Amino acid sequence: MPMPQIKYDKGLGAQIETHVKNYIKEDKKGSRRHSWHDCYHYFEDSDANDSERAKIEIGFYCATRGLYCHNSFITDNDRQCYKEIVKIVRNSDFADLRNLGIHQLNDKMIDKILSLYKAIESAYQTVKATPGHDP
Repeated sequence: MPMPQIKYDKGLGAQIETHVKNYIKEDKKGSRRHSWHDCYHYFEDSDANDSERAKIEIGFYCATRGLYCHNSFITDNDRQCYKEIVKIVRNSDFADLRNLGIHQLNDKMIDKILSLYKAIESAYQTVKATPGHDP
């Protein structure tokens, strides 16, 4: 499943705010949407050396979001395909995105969010190009 293309414009902050508010409104403990909290809090609170558990947390979150559909390239891989994603998520360049509130969105933060998105997209493209291989 390809990641959606996001166009940056002056209204992007408002779009993000709307999506976040809708997501929060529909989020209920025990729902698939709540798996975001489990994954987020794992990375927020965990030991940086536990990469196997980190891959499992990301994999479970992706599964609840439908990335393991029968026609997804992810189904051709095991949890090792998340190795680069874990590195990206833990990259200190993106640390200030953690605990980012809607009121803190500005051009710099939006650019950083888009950089994170592009880094993850690039890592997934590598996985897609080499199914079943350790990236």
